[in-house]
Amino acid sequence: ATQAAGAAHELNTPLSTMRTLLPELRRDYAKDTLLAEDLLLLEDQVSRCRTILREMVAFGKAQLSQEPERLTVAQFIHGCLERFQLLRTLPFFRDFPENELWEVMRLSKWAKFKPDTALIKEGDHGDSFFILAGGYVRVTRGKKTLSVLTAGDCFGEMSYLAHRKEDPHRSATVTTTSDCIVMKIRAEDLRAASLSCRRLFDERFLNTLVERLENANQQLAVMS
Repeated sequence: ATQAAGAAHELNTPLSTMRTLLPELRRDYAKDTLLAEDLLLLEDQVSRCRTILREMVAFGKAQLSQEPERLTVAQFIHGCLERFQLLRTLPFFRDFPENELWEVMRLSKWAKFKPDTALIKEGDHGDSFFILAGGYVRVTRGKKTLSVLTAGDCFGEMSYLAHRKEDPHRSATVTTTSDCIVMKIRAEDLRAASLSCRRLFDERFLNTLVERLENANQQLAVMS
């Protein structure tokens, strides 16, 4: 967590400089179509990197504020067992066998967040998805509240489901409304996981999307 936060801090300054200069270069060379397209692509990639770094910093800071940097073997094992037991209680992992739960433990990063913390922001690039292990979050698009999620719910899963070369943009903002425990899994890491683990995630994501579609249909029916 310390190295991730430090690397993100070091990279933020050159990325901010590039973010400032690239729009100016696009204006100066607007008549050069090929160069303008390359500059626009580079600007988009810089934005993507800044989003990823922001998430790294947020998780890094949260982990550092909650956990000592050095743990005894006993403390480490106790922490792993606590998280494993918590996983078993979450609806998302209800059908996961023990081997796959331990694989989830290996893939995931955990952090605690205070209320009113924006975990992801609408329009940002996303290369990870999240599962709420405790607490409540509010999902908004613009100024409209779409839903409230609780322990066992997932969000940001389109970063995995989209299967694009470029990370998709976040379609909504997710903000904590209480103290929260959040699991973060990189889409790339899940794609490299065992076939059995991926199938279980695919099934859960499919069920989640169906539930959200049914809820949306119900809301439309009420409005009409």
